[in-house]
Amino acid sequence: MVSRYNYPVAYFRDEFELEYRQPEIVLGRFREALALFRSEIPPFDPKTGERALVFRLGLHLHTLFRPMIVDSEYDRNIRDNKRIRELFEIRFTDFENQQIGQILPKVPNSYPAPPSTRRSIKGDRIYPDLIVHHRRYNDNNVLVVEVKKSKGNPIAIHKDIQKLKGFTQPDYGYVLGIFLELSLIEPRWLAFTEGELNLDLSYWPRPVPKA
Repeated sequence: MVSRYNYPVAYFRDEFELEYRQPEIVLGRFREALALFRSEIPPFDPKTGERALVFRLGLHLHTLFRPMIVDSEYDRNIRDNKRIRELFEIRFTDFENQQIGQILPKVPNSYPAPPSTRRSIKGDRIYPDLIVHHRRYNDNNVLVVEVKKSKGNPIAIHKDIQKLKGFTQPDYGYVLGIFLELSLIEPRWLAFTEGELNLDLSYWPRPVPKA
């Protein structure tokens, strides 16, 4: 079978079904890429900009996820723009409110969002930091990653989490969404599957309180 975009869809689907429908396997590949990123010599300066760090992480994801494609800030959805029109309406569950409220900077968890935030998300084009997929159709959407350096803006962090919840819901159907706090000392992440926070796949150790 060949798609109308001349992609061997059957091949991709067979490959995809073997491995990448399982979020645990996708997470394992992501962790391998993160380990390779952290082992680069010479290491990154802590003040390195976020985009440079995302680019290097993307290169390692590309190596580990072949024959999938890794794109950065890719704004296309088949032949349309990538949007989550109802992103503004995405709610955190009570469980997520409890967990996220304990581990992320506090923001007013009220809806609707302030006008400045609302303009930036409702119906606008969305540019995820990294995605693992195949272009021009949504059957093989594997991994979406949003990255923030430590001490990121709280409103931007919560917006990223809303996007990950949306991307892992059926419209896009990404198998795994990752919010990555990319500290060069100890990266940590929150995982999202089927539109919800998945603590079993997350790694978010709490800082040790100062004596």
